[in-house]
Amino acid sequence: MCRVLEKSDWHVLAGHRRTSNPWRLEHLLSPSVHWQNVIFDINDPENVTEFFSRHRVDLIVHCAAYGVDPRQQSFEQAMQTNVMATDRLVQAAGASGVKRFIHVGTAAEYGRDQLQPLCETDLITPKGVYGVSKASATLVALSRAESMALPLVVIRPFGMFGELEGRNKLVPAILEACRSQQVLPLTSGLQVRDYMYVEDAAKACAILGEIQDFPSGEIINLGSGVGIRIRDLGGWVSDVVGGCDSLLGWGMLPQRANEVQSMTALVDKAKRLLGWQAGTPLIKGIERMLDIENNFANRKRL
Repeated sequence: MCRVLEKSDWHVLAGHRRTSNPWRLEHLLSPSVHWQNVIFDINDPENVTEFFSRHRVDLIVHCAAYGVDPRQQSFEQAMQTNVMATDRLVQAAGASGVKRFIHVGTAAEYGRDQLQPLCETDLITPKGVYGVSKASATLVALSRAESMALPLVVIRPFGMFGELEGRNKLVPAILEACRSQQVLPLTSGLQVRDYMYVEDAAKACAILGEIQDFPSGEIINLGSGVGIRIRDLGGWVSDVVGGCDSLLGWGMLPQRANEVQSMTALVDKAKRLLGWQAGTPLIKGIERMLDIENNFANRKRL
């Protein structure tokens, strides 16, 4: 996100908590006067107030969330970060004269199996800590922004992958298994998901930052619009790395409780309002991710 916005000539303030390690930013972004790391903890009201007193902000892309990592299962913390802190941020943005606010939601807000692509107007039936709290955050953000006349849009990305992700994510876990020649236990891999390279999602945000007719109050799906079995995606990653199919332990793990089996995005709205589509083929995205990951690994050895 920061890299794409910087290339679009934004001066980027990459906010993170005091306890965060910004090593990904420091690796992916070249030294520049156009971006900087700043302490910005949305769970700290005083820090939020201080941030807006120091900086004039035109655009906020709100990516902070609890529960993306499935190991994070505290309902209280999810509601505090995803709902209450989001409301705090929207209020502060409205009071500070922010011109545009992009709230990053999630496909997990839909929360159910559906053979047809999911549309923004479909009923949401979220499951689990993450989906429930993020769905609540969307409703709160839209309501609060409307009451403050703050231009706000919600994007709902479906599956994303990209360089330097945590090893608990599918694509980097497979890359690591291939590098280490260790078997990776996996579920059946028959689940269908809609994947896109993360830079495509970031480009949608860059468009929203500049587009003349900002679609305030709208919810917009971001995805490829095409479903792929997780097993097939794993095979593609293996092929790019050099063939390590035997290390992918499909069926070694049970399915997660209440796991959605099929989820793809209807992306007509993004095309109509933004002129956007996920333009990076999955293979190209995997290849680029691998190149950047290998470059990072080589730098660490120096």
